[in-house]
Amino acid sequence: MKPIQLWLPAVSGGAARSARQRDIQRLHAAWDGHDIMWTKPGWNGPEAWAQEGAKVGCISGEEIECFRILHIDGCGRVCGPASALFDELPIDAILDTWLNAEVEAVQSTVGTEVELSVPTVVEGGVAYLPENVVTQAGGRYPFRRVDAIQRVTTAQWPPSKNEPHPVSPQSEAFEPAANESESAFSLRLRWSTPLAAAMPEFPSEDDLFARDQMRSFLEQGKDGIEAARRSASVAARAWLKDGQSTVNSAWFKPMIAVEGEQEALFAIETQFDAVFGSLKDAYRDERLIKELRKPMGVQGALGIPGVAWAFMLDRLSEGRSERLCERCGQPITGKADKRFCSEVDNKECFRSRKRSDRRRARQVT
Repeated sequence: MKPIQLWLPAVSGGAARSARQRDIQRLHAAWDGHDIMWTKPGWNGPEAWAQEGAKVGCISGEEIECFRILHIDGCGRVCGPASALFDELPIDAILDTWLNAEVEAVQSTVGTEVELSVPTVVEGGVAYLPENVVTQAGGRYPFRRVDAIQRVTTAQWPPSKNEPHPVSPQSEAFEPAANESESAFSLRLRWSTPLAAAMPEFPSEDDLFARDQMRSFLEQGKDGIEAARRSASVAARAWLKDGQSTVNSAWFKPMIAVEGEQEALFAIETQFDAVFGSLKDAYRDERLIKELRKPMGVQGALGIPGVAWAFMLDRLSEGRSERLCERCGQPITGKADKRFCSEVDNKECFRSRKRSDRRRARQVT
């Protein structure tokens, strides 16, 4: 797996809105080892400052947004702000978790003001002060069916099969034609746990659209894996981009965060033939620092949908639309090297395999 630099948004979801795309380009151009980056209209404060050991930056942008920048190495180890979120959301299971997640749509009023703590220039530096932000979540979706007895309304996008194929439901549903209809309502999405904690305050319909696209491509892959991979690569472009980090951020820091100091020092010895008694000593060595500062190619991923796209493209590139149990042939979830059903995947297959293992163990003894 290629190392991933994850830009995890805290405020809004989605990838296709024009203003968001422009702000993301500005952020990538300004990133210089930051752990957290903000965009804020009219920002005239410092480019970066230290906050509880993290490097935080802010640039002038078109929307207020906060990105936590995390690093995921080739073995799935995660480090960076908000990395604790992945204690309950294992990286090696994130694609299957994403594909199977439940989403609740609730009515929302577009343009509602919410109060957020955002960087503000004050005398002597930067402070986080409350500021009212107009939400961008929730386009307006025409009613498809109304059940007056059950008090349930069904909406869809696009409004009819004759409409253009959707690219960004959120942006398209903001168009005047949709807003003029009284037989429409705004939506706000709520994701189920454990995804909910890693999703922004205002998830986008584009996030949900991305999940459904992935489901469709995996189903398509059963009939033609290469065609599915090509189509998925095009759909993922808004969420993934080739980027560049450093050996320190993309490889060494995730190892320290997950494996600890001794394993990291052993890796340094193996990789660079250099022995140190502590990380403090290692970071004082000029030759090692030069190695750790070397550029390293990464895959930039926007939010949880971006990480899911990265793992799905890996799966399709391996020539499979899903992983199957070697015993019963049913789909399985979990770690990439997993070969058989767990009790969650298929209880009967799991128990049957355990019985076989016990029989073999008795025969050996």
